[in-house]
Amino acid sequence: MDPGAWLQTLDGLHLERKVDRNGKVSIDLKRYYVSSQLAGRYVVLELDAEQDCMHVLLEQQPLKDLPLRGLVGKLLSYEQFLTHMHNLARAQARLRSLQERKYRTAAKASP
Repeated sequence: MDPGAWLQTLDGLHLERKVDRNGKVSIDLKRYYVSSQLAGRYVVLELDAEQDCMHVLLEQQPLKDLPLRGLVGKLLSYEQFLTHMHNLARAQARLRSLQERKYRTAAKASP
């Protein structure tokens, strides 16, 4: 099984992200450094399946390419694929739990 097959179906996808104060953007569970000079600004990320990267664009001008993280890069047996998907699901659950805690904390802190 090919755990990277999803890339082809999303090729060309555009995502808009705000650059944080550290110059990073978040995509799913991964954080990518763009530029600290762009803190507070929005950039567009375009998925390029052929090159396994995200092209970073600012005002339709290319800035840099970010290699995709977390790609397996090989075919897996069914058992290996299930283990891989199980680990991804656990990571997603941890992220969702963290996001829910942040939301609840922020709701309690606001007047």
